Parts: sequence; C-alpha cells; structure tokens
Amino acid sequence: MLSGGVPVRVPCRMEDAFRLTPDALMEKITPPKSKAVICNFPNNPTGGGDVTRGLPRYRGCHL
Repeated sequence: MLSGGVPVRVPCRMEDAFRLTPDALMEKITPPKSKAVICNFPNNPTGGGDVTRGLPRYRGCHL
C-alpha cells in the first residue's frame, strides 16, 4: 500500500448505470483519515469512462 494507506472500494451499482455517484463517494470518505481519492477509470467491465464528463459532479466532495 502506498505510504501505509488502506484502500476503500466504492461499489458502482446497477441502479446508477454502474457509475460512481457523489453520494456513494461521500459515504466512504472519513475525515481526517482520508487523504486522497484515486479514480481508476476506465478500468471496468462496462468499458465506460466517466472522466471528462463526470468529474464536475464531484466538486462538492471534500476530504
């Protein structure tokens, strides 16, 4: 693990078209323990990428 970090997975649900939602992300962020968020797109079985269109949705998510 990078610098002793512990990975926390955020599931992408079928109801959300297998896209990460800001609410799902915020449920997993635990200040002050959370230091970084790594979005490993498009490493998924659907082949969809949410990087350029989807990132503005996460502006309100703070560590």
